[in-house]
Amino acid sequence: MPPEEAKTIRTQGQGNDGKISLRLTDKTNLEALISNLHYYGFIKDEKAFTYALENTKDTNIGKANALKVGKSSTIDVGAYYKITEDMDAWQLADELLNKPTYFAYDEYGYMFMP
Repeated sequence: MPPEEAKTIRTQGQGNDGKISLRLTDKTNLEALISNLHYYGFIKDEKAFTYALENTKDTNIGKANALKVGKSSTIDVGAYYKITEDMDAWQLADELLNKPTYFAYDEYGYMFMP
């Protein structure tokens, strides 16, 4: 889906309160995650966002298969995260590092869901 179409869907307010569920599976890697967040307009600068990830306090003990960020931080996969375009890099980093909502395995390969 092109970024413009995704943005149109997000702004239509289809009961999603402006938030998107970012679903991370065991096939997700950190580089692809950051690239997709940039491509879809959630972050402006990949290097700046990586800096925010590496310098935001991680209070959630990551699971064994979590994505490694910097020296000791993790982003859990098998989880979804509620994000918006209004979040700055630090808020988005905090969401990804500390606020996973776990889901049972399913066959959806989608990364973003309304």
